[in-house]
Amino acid sequence: MVEEVALTREQLYEQVWNAPMTKVAARLGLSDVGLAKICYQAEIPVPPRGYWAKIRNGKRAVRRKLRPIDEPIEFVFRPQTKPATPKAVEPEYPPEVIALIDAAKNLPKIMPRTDLIDLHPLVERTRLSLGRCKLDERPSFKAECLLTPEPVKGRPVLNAHVGKDSVRRALLILDALLRVVETIGGQFVEVKEPRPEIRLRLLGEDVGGVSLSENRRQIRNPKWSEREWLESRTILVPGGDLTFASTATYVENTARDTPKHRLEESLNKIIVRWAVNAGRLPGERRIAEERAAKYAEEERLRQELEARRQRLRLDFADRQRAERERVEKLKLLAARWQESQQIRAYVAAVAACDQAVHDDDRSQWCDWAMKQADRLDPLVDNERSILDMTFEEYDRQVTGEERPEIATATETPRGNEFQRPVVPPRSS
Repeated sequence: MVEEVALTREQLYEQVWNAPMTKVAARLGLSDVGLAKICYQAEIPVPPRGYWAKIRNGKRAVRRKLRPIDEPIEFVFRPQTKPATPKAVEPEYPPEVIALIDAAKNLPKIMPRTDLIDLHPLVERTRLSLGRCKLDERPSFKAECLLTPEPVKGRPVLNAHVGKDSVRRALLILDALLRVVETIGGQFVEVKEPRPEIRLRLLGEDVGGVSLSENRRQIRNPKWSEREWLESRTILVPGGDLTFASTATYVENTARDTPKHRLEESLNKIIVRWAVNAGRLPGERRIAEERAAKYAEEERLRQELEARRQRLRLDFADRQRAERERVEKLKLLAARWQESQQIRAYVAAVAACDQAVHDDDRSQWCDWAMKQADRLDPLVDNERSILDMTFEEYDRQVTGEERPEIATATETPRGNEFQRPVVPPRSS
């Protein structure tokens, strides 16, 4: 149960002036902004900006007095306790991984040697590559100030991207790491894909390559002058701080120089992280595969849903088009029926009229008009009119003969194509 904290106006004033607002607000279960609003509404002065900096540096700081008010005020706060953060569950490793981690933790403190005699073969190859590197001596901001080793006789080297003054230190660190990690079963292999490099294997797992780099800092160009406008005012030089990195597909292992610790003091931690990563990789790979399989299944279901929706969309369009055609046909038939009814009414009116409306015989004209009304009426079966015939049908009806199809004057059939007829030249 959350305990309530009751404070009077004077007690809150004392707390605000005895500790920073952020600390007082955290004890009372609210933010410093919320506490400042409460103090403003209750006319409680708060320390100005820079007050506690003056107190820490032993300078004089003025404390504002609390102005009395007529009615007493009491504040009730309910501090909220944050739930305890659950500790990360350590994964269960197989016995060989546990043995590797224990061996890495029980190693004596790694101390790099002080000479470059009898280096590890990979470190010696890297030293030869660094010795062949040349830097641009012209002071320029774009000029590279760090050495970048290149493969020696087509064989990769360790990635040591450092300045000239740090080459010795970098080689000694790499030599110590490689020699110690091989004592616990590590193997350094040369790979060519996706790029030539040297990578470490522990318990058959690729735990990453070996990279050592130096930072750069920007300084004023000592050779710069206002007359030499082509020269840069500032240049980049090696910073002297080394950073170790070993990155694999799902894990990483990094360490660097800090103001309090040198990289040489973290070599044992690097070995332990390599051993732990060798045990983590199978689980991380399994999680990644499960995530990829889940994504593939979701993508398959999404594509099936999209295909089904596309088929439904096409069926919907076909049904709409068919229904629209039926409606148009219905309107046409209804219009023809209405027109036929109008004609019949008109014929009946003409037949009942005493005056001569048409020049033709009235009875004959009425019969013809009723046939036209029947021709338009969709509810009556009737004979076809000449208005419903084509010329070929009329020709057959009149002559009673079936005529062969005749090609047009401009086209002559030949196979499946039509070509223009060849016109013979005119004789002179």
